[in-house]
Amino acid sequence: MSDDTLSESTSDLLEFSTSDATLAMVLEHTPALFTVLDLEGRMIYINRTMTPHLKVEDLMGKRPSEYLPEPNNAVWDEAVQRAIQTKMPQRIEVDSIREFSWESQIIPIVEDGEVTKLLTIAEDISSQRITQFQLKQSKERLKLAIESVGIGMWEWVVGQDTVSWDTKTCQIFGKEDEGVPVDYSAYLALLHPDDRDRVADHINRSVEVGVFEALDHRIIRHGAERWLRCHATVRTDADGNAQSIIGGVYDVTDQHRAELIERQSQKMAALGRLTAGIAHNFNNMLTAILPNIELAMMEAPPELNDRLQEAENAALRASEMIRQLMIFSRPPSGEGATSIDLRDVVRDVFDMCRTAFNRRFEMTLKLPDEPVIVEGDATQLEQAILNICLNARDATTDESYPTIIVSLETDGSRARIAVDDNGIGVAPDSLTRVFEPFFTTKPVGKGTGLGLATTYAIVQDHRGHLYCESVVSEGARFVIELPVFEGELDSVSSSDEHDALVHSARVLVIDDEPPVRRAVSSMLRIHGFDVEERANGQDGLDYLEHNIVDLIIVDLWMPKMGGTEMISRLPADRDFKVVVLSGAPVPDSLEAVVDAVWMKPVRKKELLRQLAVLLGPQS
Repeated sequence: MSDDTLSESTSDLLEFSTSDATLAMVLEHTPALFTVLDLEGRMIYINRTMTPHLKVEDLMGKRPSEYLPEPNNAVWDEAVQRAIQTKMPQRIEVDSIREFSWESQIIPIVEDGEVTKLLTIAEDISSQRITQFQLKQSKERLKLAIESVGIGMWEWVVGQDTVSWDTKTCQIFGKEDEGVPVDYSAYLALLHPDDRDRVADHINRSVEVGVFEALDHRIIRHGAERWLRCHATVRTDADGNAQSIIGGVYDVTDQHRAELIERQSQKMAALGRLTAGIAHNFNNMLTAILPNIELAMMEAPPELNDRLQEAENAALRASEMIRQLMIFSRPPSGEGATSIDLRDVVRDVFDMCRTAFNRRFEMTLKLPDEPVIVEGDATQLEQAILNICLNARDATTDESYPTIIVSLETDGSRARIAVDDNGIGVAPDSLTRVFEPFFTTKPVGKGTGLGLATTYAIVQDHRGHLYCESVVSEGARFVIELPVFEGELDSVSSSDEHDALVHSARVLVIDDEPPVRRAVSSMLRIHGFDVEERANGQDGLDYLEHNIVDLIIVDLWMPKMGGTEMISRLPADRDFKVVVLSGAPVPDSLEAVVDAVWMKPVRKKELLRQLAVLLGPQS
């Protein structure tokens, strides 16, 4: 239908509407607002009004723009003039003074080639505007929410094989400037090499079944391993075929690390309980072996000393291994810990390694300018850091340019000691086991598997965390996290050594293992002590009822009555010292009510030094 035909039909309709009551009724009740304007833009017909206080006759001869606020009134008048000049319909949207929104068509009525009138049709789109505004607000809120939690949005159009990322996704992958993937294969190339096949299988399965389950995978961003989590929806056509996958991705490295640390802690706690039991039995045997070797060396002819010395050295190595196991199963309680500047500890270990390691190792130390104060045992922390540095040395020995970087940094609440190397790295299936006792990737005879286990225990005892990040053939990064101490540095004081023999004293030794009991008693008797032996706690209590002693040495695990129960039955006003000699960790509650705790095996020199502290040195 031509514009002329449309104009004539519209004119006929208007003439008919004024004379036909039925059509007039239809026009008055239609949702749209119909008006007829003269060439001055004044209303000469209106089917109804939108406000109760205005009547149709009141509007006649008025311009609709008089009822529109600025700048809507100017927009209306300009559209009217364009319709007259171009003889073409105009479509505009305007707002009224009562905050109604209208979509209006201004249609010129052409007769004999000239515009004689204007027909306007206006539809109330207020609800649509409100809906659009609310939708816009919702989108903006959603965008802000997504940005606040660090989620990046992405889409893969399956058929076209095109990948689209928003700015946040580019940041998460470390591809802000270049390297943004344009297709599926380019995306896979950005994943951790060990995760690509798994991710590809997951996506292929999602395309097949039409459901995308949450997926965690790794990437290497700026040289560091990061964990990402993906959630997505598969869009399908009417036949169920996947058209695209759209979803979000966010960095969960900290969460993943926390979960890993928690799982590791639970596993290590279980291993610790097992280790404690094993170590206790070994300590009992060593407590019998070492003192007897020392006593034999005092009485044996010179030609046997070399053999006895070899036996003693082997027993001492076994004792050191058990000591490390005991640290792993239950680290020292931390009593006597001081506040220390962690920079000094890290620097001392670094200097030691730089001196001891082969000169071909390139070693770098990075320390902050300001002190990093933590509370702990400097000697233990040195041992923990040294163990990691030794591990880094062994991992890089075969590299052409072995590199070790030791760094310390802090965010104010946590201190982080990191040791990075460019060695062989740690395989994924070994990452969760590197801190287990006796687990090692080194060749037979090159390591006991206790160094990192001991480090783990020391760090745990200092209320910290230890974790490892690694890429096979690219190196490893071990990180120790410790809580920062807000107090002042403690002054350093030296403790006196008590190496002198002690005076004669009456000692009661209580242990159910005859070899242990005899070995300890023999060492004491040689140095002038008056010693009595008993096999359990009940026998010890019976002896104390009728005899006076200066000191009792008691084991914890014994038949009939153990040491814990016996100690609980001792009088509160006792005038003798109580020492626990144990091959297993001692509860904190028990340590608080005894004078000392000695760990098996105890050597003669250490035994006498401890006695000198408790009873006073001999003049």
